[in-house]
Order: sequence, then C-alpha cells, then structure tokens
Amino acid sequence: MRKKLLHLVRRINELLQAKDKRLRASNVPLPSKGDGVFQIAYDPVLLVNRAELLKDRGYQVDSALGNDDAMRLLDQCQRDRLFIVGHAAPN
Repeated sequence: MRKKLLHLVRRINELLQAKDKRLRASNVPLPSKGDGVFQIAYDPVLLVNRAELLKDRGYQVDSALGNDDAMRLLDQCQRDRLFIVGHAAPN
C-alpha cells in the first residue's frame, strides 16, 4: 500500500509539473506562493495527498470532498485563484 501511495504522489507531482509548464508556455498567470488553491476531490485519500503536495509548495489550500461540500465552502473562499476538480467528478 505504501509503495502504491508513493507512486501516486509522484505521479501527481509529475502531472502538476507538466501542467505548470503548459500554463507558463501559454502566458496564463499562475498563482503565486501564498495564493489560494481550492480543490474538489472525490476520494478522501487523494484530497489529503493533493492538499499536502500543494501546501509543501507554499500554497494556501481549501479542500472539499464532493460537490455538496464544495458548494457550501465556495461562498467562504475568497482568496483562491486556482481551482482543481478531481478526475472522478460526476457528469
């Protein structure tokens, strides 16, 4: 289990770095260290792992588990500049 988790965290890191590279190439303004990131996750383990990964990189993270939680929290999160929706989002 630990090996799978480490693999998952590394893969998330690779994907975040690739996205960062794409965004920099497209001149889209990226959030700065200390800016807020709002993530909606659909798996509690991924929610925690992604939040820790972002916090380690200096971002302030607001997290929601599922759509209902996200709708409730979005009214309170005024600082967030980047929104991440987990890959398991319902249609």
